[in-house]
Amino acid sequence: MPSPTHFLHHLSLKAKLTWLLTLTAIIPVLLIDSYSYNQASKTYEQSARTLDYNDMSQAADAMEQRLSRIPLDLSFLAQFQDLQRYLQWHDIGEQQEADIW
Repeated sequence: MPSPTHFLHHLSLKAKLTWLLTLTAIIPVLLIDSYSYNQASKTYEQSARTLDYNDMSQAADAMEQRLSRIPLDLSFLAQFQDLQRYLQWHDIGEQQEADIW
């Protein structure tokens, strides 16, 4: 099996310079591209996490606000006399009286 340097011995000077120029142009571009890709990936991931956290916080706040109203609604309903009378008539099966309330 021939070695990599064996390949270079058979090339002309023009071909060797062309290979050298090509490699010196490609290698830095590949390094910069890979670094940029990694940084962009990290940035996008962090941005997505921040957006998810903000959305989750807003949803939690909205749920907490809505759930905090339940005790107030229940105390209002407990003090609502017409509803109490309706439920009393409904419980004993007097639908006509329940419909009045």
